[in-house]
Amino acid sequence: MTNASTTMILDVGHFRDVSDRNVHLVRWCNDADNLEAVVHEAARSLDYHFAMLDGRSLRTQDDVLRTLDEAFHFPKWSRDPIVESWNGARDWLGDLSWLIASPSTRKGVVTLLRDPEPFMVANLLQCAVLIDALIMESQSVMRDRKRPVHVVVGPLPHDYWYECFLNLMSASKHFCEACQSVDCPCEECGKRP
Repeated sequence: MTNASTTMILDVGHFRDVSDRNVHLVRWCNDADNLEAVVHEAARSLDYHFAMLDGRSLRTQDDVLRTLDEAFHFPKWSRDPIVESWNGARDWLGDLSWLIASPSTRKGVVTLLRDPEPFMVANLLQCAVLIDALIMESQSVMRDRKRPVHVVVGPLPHDYWYECFLNLMSASKHFCEACQSVDCPCEECGKRP
């Protein structure tokens, strides 16, 4: 089942430009597979790198760093097979030159943090660090490389307090206003506090 109002918001044009409002919070309830397909197709059609991080499989810092390494294909220029700290991961996320710096590489990046709720429940601090790193380092890439980098987080759970938590983060100033105005159309979401 496709959520028509959110699909319209997450069309290709939504990801085309460099914007400081590059974080898209999605309130789809029971349609994570379709969300992944829509975002992946938008990235493909724009010739962007698509990085999918599955919140259902993230629990520890090691899980996150390994997944980032796989999703972004971090260069193996050092002796370490994967990034071993947040400092290293943030350095790579703030560069992305191997993905988007030359004409033969991708024109931008779209990252999907799919199903964030299990990760938030298991390790709220690491989830917050991941979201902050994706958002803040994407700003560096857009400023330095002049290429679009977008972060999609969702589907968010029905619980309004998850969204409140995300808004507490300093990164909330980068949330896309157009996405903020689109609510999930199901009856349960309409009952939020």
